[in-house]
Amino acid sequence: MNLVRPLLGLLALLAFAQPAAPEALGAARVPEAELGSEFWSVAARFDSGHHLVLELCITNVGFGDGNAAVIGHLIEPDGTVHAFDGASRDGEWSLSQDRLHVRVKGVELDQRRPVHHLRVDKRRVKLDLDFEPGGSDLRLAAFGGPDRGFDLLALEAPARAILQMPGEEEEVLVGRVARTHRWSEGLESGFLLRRIELFTLRGDVEAYLVDVLDPDGGSRSWLTVQRDGEVLRSQPVEVQPVWGIVEGPSGFPVPEGLTVTGEQVRGHVDLRPSLVRYDPLADLPAVVRWAISPFLRWRATWSESPFELELTGDPGGPLTLRGRGLANVTYFNSIGEAPAVAAPPPALPCGADCP
Repeated sequence: MNLVRPLLGLLALLAFAQPAAPEALGAARVPEAELGSEFWSVAARFDSGHHLVLELCITNVGFGDGNAAVIGHLIEPDGTVHAFDGASRDGEWSLSQDRLHVRVKGVELDQRRPVHHLRVDKRRVKLDLDFEPGGSDLRLAAFGGPDRGFDLLALEAPARAILQMPGEEEEVLVGRVARTHRWSEGLESGFLLRRIELFTLRGDVEAYLVDVLDPDGGSRSWLTVQRDGEVLRSQPVEVQPVWGIVEGPSGFPVPEGLTVTGEQVRGHVDLRPSLVRYDPLADLPAVVRWAISPFLRWRATWSESPFELELTGDPGGPLTLRGRGLANVTYFNSIGEAPAVAAPPPALPCGADCP
């Protein structure tokens, strides 16, 4: 009896039945829906006092599908903000076949090698940043669904950068970097009004706190804590904004702090003062802003934020985390009214860096 054909058929069936190899959480998903988008966010703090915050985006929002954009800010130790951005239509930016290397308007994020790389080659800022992948990547199911997802690519990881500013000598920076990756097959403003994040960037035990406010007023919060790539805690918590003296423009208030409570967890985060505050849509063509303004009013604020988190009981406790992290308050639409107060200098416009 010829067993070759049945054996080949069996092998094909077994191959089909095997689970697919897990996809890297940082790989581009390239949303297909008319208003779909995805973002890689990078937040870095350096021992020199420099900070870098950056978002790289692939989006179908605007005219045509498959557009890409980058929005970045480098903050010097004295508080000077250098903004850079850029946008490209479909076919004007590149994505590697494995979807782990994205290049948009002088900015590229490469997650293919054992040491990942972010390169910024703009008129105001030239930066080569190498960083380790970090601990275990995590998908936060509580903030996902069939049409969207939210991943922690690294709570934090060691980083080394070479910075070149116009007219200055190269400077070597050493610090830590945190990254997230999120996507949705629709505008985020459709299911999210505000998101507040804290990256502790301590260098030993790593923590990430996120609190989201839905358009209907509901809220959800989550705390993740890792040590040496091992998850100590990943649990829901309660986050209460402390308003006091409210910062921010009318409709986009930034609380002065947060109180955190939960099962065997308590803590406080200070959100003052701001490092940079900006409107990510400000430099879009006027006709594009007009088209999407009824659905999306986007504002972002980053702060260097003192925090204290206390963990009791098992697993991972007792443990007290203290330090200065990086916090982000992002609105996707306005909320109520807030009194105007003094704010730090706004981010500079992109100028010659604009596409």
